[in-house]
Amino acid sequence: MFWEGFIRSLQAEITTAIICLVFIGIAYAVLKRVTDDENFVKLGAKILVAIVLFFFLGGALVKGATNRTPRQDVDKSGVYEQMKENTK
Repeated sequence: MFWEGFIRSLQAEITTAIICLVFIGIAYAVLKRVTDDENFVKLGAKILVAIVLFFFLGGALVKGATNRTPRQDVDKSGVYEQMKENTK
């Protein structure tokens, strides 16, 4: 697997997850000061973080499973030969 390409393909998911986690952190800080029930706020924040991480990891697994390097033996076109020569 080419890790650089895999990480680049996850760029949108990484950005979305970071933005969601920042907003959850801000909402947690605001709600912690406003409400008296701190345990409820902590539970809500933990659930939201778990949901964000679940969907991020799910997207990463789907991309990891479906992003495969094209096999040369399936297609005999000259494109794969050119790619092979360019990577040497």
